[in-house]
Amino acid sequence: MVKVRITPGNCNFRSRIRVDRITKTRFEVGIETECPQVIGLAELIPEMTLRDALSRVTDSPLLEKAAACGLHISCPIPLGIVKAIEVEAGLALPTDVSIHFE
Repeated sequence: MVKVRITPGNCNFRSRIRVDRITKTRFEVGIETECPQVIGLAELIPEMTLRDALSRVTDSPLLEKAAACGLHISCPIPLGIVKAIEVEAGLALPTDVSIHFE
């Protein structure tokens, strides 16, 4: 199981993502948040495949669903989901990602 905490910025809707491997290529995705748009996304993606997570940006089912739920283009939640799946799949190390304004 991989858990990720995300503090997105101005909206201040902190989120927790949990990813559990079901099979080699299927993952259960759980999201705790108070953001209505992210709650909608969580309802659409209780499970994801590795192919869904690693698809090209232009073909991403995750980004398509995020857009349908009204997530802002700069929302880091979809990225956090992908990173958590990569770690749970053994394709990446659990390394923090950050954006800092100078």
